[in-house]
Amino acid sequence: MADVPRGNFDAPGEVIEFPKIKVSLVELGDLTVGLMVSEPGWRWSVHNRPKVGGEWCQARHVGAVLSGRIGIEFSDGTTAEFGPNDVFDIPPGHDGFTVGDEPCVQIEWAGLRAWAGFPTGIHSRVLRTLLFTDLVDSTELAGRLGDARWRELPLRALRGGSGRSRALPGPRGDNDRGRGAGDLRRAGTRASLRSGDSCAC
Repeated sequence: MADVPRGNFDAPGEVIEFPKIKVSLVELGDLTVGLMVSEPGWRWSVHNRPKVGGEWCQARHVGAVLSGRIGIEFSDGTTAEFGPNDVFDIPPGHDGFTVGDEPCVQIEWAGLRAWAGFPTGIHSRVLRTLLFTDLVDSTELAGRLGDARWRELPLRALRGGSGRSRALPGPRGDNDRGRGAGDLRRAGTRASLRSGDSCAC
């Protein structure tokens, strides 16, 4: 059976809180999904900016509003408002705020780390070194596996593998030249993360 990443907002991996706003984060492989609840009166420039810094929020937000309303004021003076069932892609350079007298509940899958100020040192980490070694027939293998499975290989190698060995088919479909996560690690794929440094991930 295939490994299916799964999480639940009732048991998040991490919770980020600022005055009048709370975000519960769930990690699914290389994707971070957040359940964001902003209270009436919340505004990024008032409640987040003092800790995050900068004149405008520099995160790109992609998500959907479940209930309540969120307002956006852009650096050029234009505004936008989103309500229940609206899906959004908000570019960097904005201020966000809760509209009305009820909390705004939304799910986001892009922009959460930058929004919380991680690149400015609140909970920063940096990818210090990344070395890729060309693997024999790696282009052909990537083409057969597809983007999602190909991206998964180095991620599993960096995490130490899945705990079980699984060979991937060689160029002709045989398994005698399997290239699992351990093979990538041995081939020289390396990365290190260090707390306290910054990353614009």
